[in-house]
Amino acid sequence: MISPRRHLMVASAFAGLACLVTALNGCGSQVTAPGLDSPSAKRLERIGDAYLRATVQLNKPPASDKELLPFLKEQGKPAELVLSPVDNEKYVIVWGVELRMLKATGTAVPVVAYEKKGADGKRHVLRGRSDVYLLTEGELKNSVLPASHAFPF
Repeated sequence: MISPRRHLMVASAFAGLACLVTALNGCGSQVTAPGLDSPSAKRLERIGDAYLRATVQLNKPPASDKELLPFLKEQGKPAELVLSPVDNEKYVIVWGVELRMLKATGTAVPVVAYEKKGADGKRHVLRGRSDVYLLTEGELKNSVLPASHAFPF
């Protein structure tokens, strides 16, 4: 027979494990990630990779198209990569975002690029180097950005 104290310890351990699994699954998140097969998500991931490579090589985040271009060329055709297949507009790239040694998680990860218009009230948004989400205009406006960046909407 299991003692009441031992039973309580086992029950507490299972409850803690359940909480951990729920937290890791992102329960309650209002942000939805697009499928990995989304052409826009794939382009934004490549932009994120180029952005991080530029940051490391330049020892600072890129500050312009000119600084990012050589690293975009490594990812494919820059003219295609910077054009959203959703709204046929160039992605808005947020210059000066520091990605090295980034410790932020979730919604605290800064925005690096996003669709100018998007579709159906949502835009593909790149946070950090590779996290792509579909966000509403309100969610995007509440995202972490450098103080120097102003939204075009």
